[in-house]
Amino acid sequence: MEVIYILLLACFAASIYYLTSQIKRNSRVGLHDKGYVRLRNNYILVYSLMMAGDWLQGPYVYALYEAYGFSVRDIGRLFIAGFGASMIIGTVAGSLADKYGRRLFALIYAAMYAASCLTKHSRDYNVLMLGRLLGGVSTSLLASVFEAWVARQHAILGYDPNWLSGTFAKAVFYGNGVVAIASGLAANGLVVGFGLSPLAPFDLAIVVLALGGGVVYCTWAENFGEESKDEKAKGLKSEWIGLKVVADRPDDPALLIERDNDDKDSHNCNGINHVRISEAANNPFTCASTANGSSSAVLYDGTSSNLTDSHMLAANKGTLNTKRSGGGVGGHD
Repeated sequence: MEVIYILLLACFAASIYYLTSQIKRNSRVGLHDKGYVRLRNNYILVYSLMMAGDWLQGPYVYALYEAYGFSVRDIGRLFIAGFGASMIIGTVAGSLADKYGRRLFALIYAAMYAASCLTKHSRDYNVLMLGRLLGGVSTSLLASVFEAWVARQHAILGYDPNWLSGTFAKAVFYGNGVVAIASGLAANGLVVGFGLSPLAPFDLAIVVLALGGGVVYCTWAENFGEESKDEKAKGLKSEWIGLKVVADRPDDPALLIERDNDDKDSHNCNGINHVRISEAANNPFTCASTANGSSSAVLYDGTSSNLTDSHMLAANKGTLNTKRSGGGVGGHD
C-alpha cells in the first residue's frame, strides 16, 4: 500500500513540475525586471507567513477542544460556526477590501486571526465560539485580499500581465505546499517532540501572523478596486487637454515626439531615450498618436478647464487616439 502512495505522490509531483515549467516560460522575461522580482518575492514572503499562521492551527484545533472536555456535539458546533462565518463574510470580503483598501484588510486579517488564536487560551465555550467566528472571517480575507492586492499592484506598476502566473505559481508552491508541510511538522514537534500543550501551535501562529503583518505594514502600498467616477473624470479631462495642446501646437519643440514602438521601458524622443513615462512625474501625461505614425507627448499640470466640443474637433483634425499613463513612481492609485 505504501508503494502505491509513493507512486501517486511521484506522479503528482511530476505533473506539478510540468505545469510550473510551462508557467515559467511565460514569466521568464520578468526576471530581468528587478522591480517585478522585488514585488514577487515580497508577496510570496507575506503570503507564506499568512498561510503559515493558518496551517499551524489545523492539526490541533480538535485536539485542544477535546482536551478542554467538550463533547463531539459541542466541538461540531464550533466548527460549523467557523465555516458559516467564512461562508457569509466571504461574499462581501472582497468588495469591502476593494472599497477600503487591500493593505488595510491584510492587516485586519493578521490582527483578527491572532485574536482568534488568543481565545484558545480560554476554556469558556462562548469565548471559543467567538474565536471560531473570528477565524472564519479571517479565512475569507486570506482567500481574497492578498491575491487582489498583488494583482492590482502588478497593474499599477505596469508589468506584463503574463508574469502574474509565475507569481501565483510560486506563491501556491510555497504557501500551500512547503509552508503547509513545514507548519504541520512544527506543530507536531512542539506538542509531541517538546511535550508542550496543544496551545503551543496557536501561540506560534500569533508570532508568525505578527511578522506577516509587520512586513505588510512596512512595505505594502495601499491599493483599491476600480477607479472612482471622479478619478475617471479627471483622467478624461487630462486626455482632452492633451489632445488640444498637441493639435494647437503641432510644431512646438517643447512637445516631446516619440515613435510608436513596443518598448515600454524607454521612449525615443528627438533622438533622446527617455525612461518609462509612468516613472517620470506625478503630473498627468497625455500622448496623442498622429496619422503619420508618430506620437506627440506632453506633461500637463491639469489645471485648465472649460473644454468644449470645439476643442475636441480641433484636436481630432490631426489625431487618431489618446492614452494616459498611470501614477508616479510609488505605484499608488
